[in-house]
Amino acid sequence: MKIIFAAFSLCLLFSFKPSDPKTFQSNNKRITIIADDTWDAKANMKGVEVFISKKNTSDNSDISVVISKDEGLLPETGLEQYSASKIFLQTNVLGTAPTLTVLKNINGLSMKMYEYDYSDRQLIQKHSIVYHTVIGNDGYQIVFTASPDVFALNGPAFNQIINSIKIN
Repeated sequence: MKIIFAAFSLCLLFSFKPSDPKTFQSNNKRITIIADDTWDAKANMKGVEVFISKKNTSDNSDISVVISKDEGLLPETGLEQYSASKIFLQTNVLGTAPTLTVLKNINGLSMKMYEYDYSDRQLIQKHSIVYHTVIGNDGYQIVFTASPDVFALNGPAFNQIINSIKIN
């Protein structure tokens, strides 16, 4: 019985392939994030610097991370003003409000973080965490989105991604 248990344990141990880290960059190589190899880069859109996603196999839903950039902010635009205007526009359109607001320092960048829930066009419940930062005259927004249950399961992956961000 001990031999069968040991053999089963070894099979179980070696049957899972660890995910390798994968680097994603903006076209100009100024923004870099690291995620595991289950994520795929998506086509670039105007204003979007990095867009990665993956399919959640349990409910066939999409999980996404989008980093966008607003160039040429007025010199007096600070993080509070930029962030407040961005989150107001987003949550107003979605008919929701932030449930959490936190100021964080990530890799030397001061970031404002918001968390909120909403229903998409197909009335599917979504959960998002949004980060804003201002560097020089440019504003950046990083958005993590998934269904609430899937979001909870991917929290460690989202933390790894946001903690790996580098903006030059």
